[in-house]
Amino acid sequence: MLIIFMSKLTNDIFTYQEAFMKNQVKWLFLVLVLLATPNNAYTGYSQKVTLSFSGEVFYLAFDPDKGSHSILTRSQKSESSSIYYSTSGQSNCNIDSISLDYGDKRVAYCELCSNPPSYRIIIIDKFHKKQIISFDNGGPLFSFSPKGDAIVFSEEIPGEPGTPSPPSYRGGVWLYDFAKKKEQKIEIGNAGIRDLNWSEHDGNIYVATYSDILRYDVKYNKVEKVFYKGIYFSPDAKYYARVPNEGESRLYNTIDNAEIMELKKSILLKYGIDSNPFPVFQFWSKKLNAVIMSIAYQKYIIYDPEINKILGEFNGIAIGTNSDGTLVAIHPPGKDGRSKVEILNLLDLIQPKSGP
Repeated sequence: MLIIFMSKLTNDIFTYQEAFMKNQVKWLFLVLVLLATPNNAYTGYSQKVTLSFSGEVFYLAFDPDKGSHSILTRSQKSESSSIYYSTSGQSNCNIDSISLDYGDKRVAYCELCSNPPSYRIIIIDKFHKKQIISFDNGGPLFSFSPKGDAIVFSEEIPGEPGTPSPPSYRGGVWLYDFAKKKEQKIEIGNAGIRDLNWSEHDGNIYVATYSDILRYDVKYNKVEKVFYKGIYFSPDAKYYARVPNEGESRLYNTIDNAEIMELKKSILLKYGIDSNPFPVFQFWSKKLNAVIMSIAYQKYIIYDPEINKILGEFNGIAIGTNSDGTLVAIHPPGKDGRSKVEILNLLDLIQPKSGP
């Protein structure tokens, strides 16, 4: 377990002080609570902390004196943070979310700007720390391909319905191939977009609209309606989850769309908690082939639907994970919890899958 930073909480914004290049700089740290937005474990959207396979932490900061935003990083072996990347965002823009691709080669982040209201997605090379490409009006939803060689993203207008479109706004869902340097639109009609996920289980892109679940077959360039009730599939493809922004959170069997009722029974038996509303899906752990769900305020379980067993648990507020779902960043429990971040290795928390 690694404590990443400590700071004083003031109106839900963190004041972070540390020496950067031998200079004392005051930063407002913008880590906010993530309630239930998964990416390939937490798809871009709303992830404020992202972790590499090695546990290197990437997080977001704002310098109020300079009006600039930066991505900070800290390794498990280091006791201090450093500026990883200074963004090109203006003072009227905040970094809305951040994510690493599956291969740990690229970092994507989304800016939310207020004048005019708009999103913007920027992709940078993780090792060379240089911008690869940016997409005006891209966001807030985005998801890397399972191979990390492409990205899919939405174009939406922030704010209330009726907000004027920003310049060059196109709308819809778009795919960009890094090798071909080619962008294409995925034709989903005029349906509003709730969520999207480039799923590793079949390599296809799933879009949750306000009325349907759509699947874009990447190989055959074909969009079709499917009868699933969610878009986040387990690594072995036997199960999938629906998250709250697609309707109330639920777990289902992929083969017949039947809801997995055993989970609520297991929670009631183990914790005495009547899970109503249903436990909230957070992310799938590829390494464990298990699902992480919140079952109460600041309480999470690691659940294996194959054997109907709760493998482990942790407390706090989940704010990010790495791409294979083995490491999770949390605000630890306690009155000062939101002024700290800890990294948990889920492999250290699970119980043996056999035996009592």
